[in-house]
Amino acid sequence: MEFCDVNFNIILFLLIYLFRSLEEIFTIYLVRKKMIETLFIIITAAGIAIYQNTNKPTQYELNMEDGTNTEVVLQKNSSYSCPVYCETNHIHIAVSCEDNCKTDHKNYHLHNVTEIDEGFATFCSKKIIAMNKISTKKKLPDI
Repeated sequence: MEFCDVNFNIILFLLIYLFRSLEEIFTIYLVRKKMIETLFIIITAAGIAIYQNTNKPTQYELNMEDGTNTEVVLQKNSSYSCPVYCETNHIHIAVSCEDNCKTDHKNYHLHNVTEIDEGFATFCSKKIIAMNKISTKKKLPDI
């Protein structure tokens, strides 16, 4: 065996070792990249779920001063509500006004909801004496 053959074998061995090391490094990089992508997907999904949970429509039963009960659906950050003349047989969609709103709306609006205990809360010009959240498993109307 000559000196060149030994050097060639050593160089070949070192190159194979180097490529295996690079392959391991690249594999570790890919695994970490996949882990980061997976964590990003999990965090994004959790964020979407939290947002959906806090902004989903909520169904309430309103007990009025005149003894009637009305069911309405409220959704945060929504400006749509059923018109007062809506005679469709469904749970009406309503919105809540800012505090101290005195406007006579042509849609379903709740006024002064934060002041139910003081007797100032109204819904369609009727005083609300109690407002109960209804936990329901049926599908609420899309808004």
